[in-house]
Amino acid sequence: MSLPQLRSAGILAIIILGFLLHYLYSWSGESVIVGLFAPVNESVWEHLKLGYYSVLVLSAAEYFQTGKTLNNFFPARIAGVMALELTILLIFYGYHLFTRQNYLMIDIGSYMAGAVICQFITFWIFQKAPFSKAIQTIGLAAFIAPGILFAITTFYPPQIPLFRDHNSGTYGIFRGK
Repeated sequence: MSLPQLRSAGILAIIILGFLLHYLYSWSGESVIVGLFAPVNESVWEHLKLGYYSVLVLSAAEYFQTGKTLNNFFPARIAGVMALELTILLIFYGYHLFTRQNYLMIDIGSYMAGAVICQFITFWIFQKAPFSKAIQTIGLAAFIAPGILFAITTFYPPQIPLFRDHNSGTYGIFRGK
């Protein structure tokens, strides 16, 4: 598969995986294990899991298929996923600043735009000359770090608006107020 085809397939995979992950916690009967990687409430923070874990699953598949031959795999992937997350945050807080309302179609659109931006940045970095071994290692560590942060904050979320379920006013998996 060519790089443009791989990039396009990745965009579609991120969108589909994000959709499935959105409902997985509910479908699992609210399994605590599933809550580690699927949103457990309607907070903005919990929905950032959609992007990170969709890219993680895609990255695992890519790595074993072609990742070993791509330059800068983990630095590219962390740059892409951070771009996805920042796109979601900027669009959400940008429109929310003016409307003080949540609009599902804009939220979905921000996720889809983030998936596109993620893949373009990722594949741009893949095409760069190989980074140093130290940068590769830092990229891998940086790619793992959000997963650890998501796990911790699922159980111990800070009591700030980013982590607050806008429907119930609760935080995290245990619904603390």
